[in-house]
Amino acid sequence: SLHDALPIWSARFARRVLLVVAIFLKHTTALSLGEPGSISVCTNRACRKAGSHDTLRLLRSLASTAARCNMFDDELSVGHTEPDACATESDMTSLISSCGCLGNCGMGPNVHGTKTDEVFRDVYKPKSARALLEAELGLEVSDDAVKASVHRLYAERAMRAGNLDEAMALLTTALNTCGPLRLQGAVLLAQLLNLRADVYELKRDPASANRSEERRVGKECRSRW
Repeated sequence: SLHDALPIWSARFARRVLLVVAIFLKHTTALSLGEPGSISVCTNRACRKAGSHDTLRLLRSLASTAARCNMFDDELSVGHTEPDACATESDMTSLISSCGCLGNCGMGPNVHGTKTDEVFRDVYKPKSARALLEAELGLEVSDDAVKASVHRLYAERAMRAGNLDEAMALLTTALNTCGPLRLQGAVLLAQLLNLRADVYELKRDPASANRSEERRVGKECRSRW
């Protein structure tokens, strides 16, 4: 009878409603919890010539200085951070990777973000990289990390121009700026020390180069730990 069929129909209707709600939540939870996307940097010929490998390294090193957020935890905890922890290089490699052509090759280095599904052009400045990391990965990168990266950028230019004393001064400033980051800046500090060792080698100062290399290895060990 109709009276007997009502409970069965109600149960089926309830299950369908629950299924619809579950599907809806599946597609909206990532957005509501602020789950990060990923970043891809074009390393095809045109973008590579424009410095996309430097952009890839810049994004990864800046991202590594951010406090470990819920994006790196096994369980999401909205708003929770652990200031004394830092992201590892493997974290960065999985979230920030290289890719093929993204079009508009003359406007590179080009970067794609999956969260916004946008392609960003001419990405090479530390401030632009920080804005991209915030939009795509939800990371907060400190001013000190950005300033240190700017000094490194100019130091590398000075090295290419053969101005080794200028490069050394800029790297020293970068290291001093990055120092307050402590463990969170371990990856960036190791990169700066490695670059300084290269300058010492070019200046034919092997003893100083070895000391800088030893410090770099120590920083890398701490970042992995």
